[in-house]
Amino acid sequence: MDGPREWNVATVTDLGKRARTARPTPARAGADRSREWYEISTVPVAVEMEEALALDGQLVARLTQAAERMLDCLEVADAELSLLLVGDETMRSLNLAHRNLDEPTDVLAFPMDFADDTGEVAAAPEAERLLGDVVISVPTATRQASAAGHPLLDEAVFLLAHGVLHLIGYDHGTDTEKVEMDRETARLLATATPIP
Repeated sequence: MDGPREWNVATVTDLGKRARTARPTPARAGADRSREWYEISTVPVAVEMEEALALDGQLVARLTQAAERMLDCLEVADAELSLLLVGDETMRSLNLAHRNLDEPTDVLAFPMDFADDTGEVAAAPEAERLLGDVVISVPTATRQASAAGHPLLDEAVFLLAHGVLHLIGYDHGTDTEKVEMDRETARLLATATPIP
């Protein structure tokens, strides 16, 4: 993408059912408004899923707990993270809108913090730090988990770690970046693993 992403300021009441002034999340801005959303939890980790997914509540609770542990491990436990669990069609739409790829993908990350003129990431000016959105396609994650021979929760936690690392500035565009991101992913997975 060339240049900084443009954001419009709007009042939103989507997460935690409380009004605040914030930039609309790319995921919500690009989401199909005809789909129903079901709120699972509130800050610091707000989880929403398309109602049609009807995921097991225990899986969602464990995923939320893993997210909280990851944020604590990264020393950003005071930041708000939004996790959206979507179907392939919503993910395809988001991938097309934001990456110009007309296919679903497993995970997308939309940071809410922004880079200054030097490229350094600075916290958003809101009173609360809004880390950003991680969007996971549950059907894609399910297929990948099945192919790898492990549970959906393991795949979803891995995708969550990948997305969270993108939110705080990690990338895997070069071999060096990939090694560093893989190391941090392993550290986050070790932190999130002891989920009862």
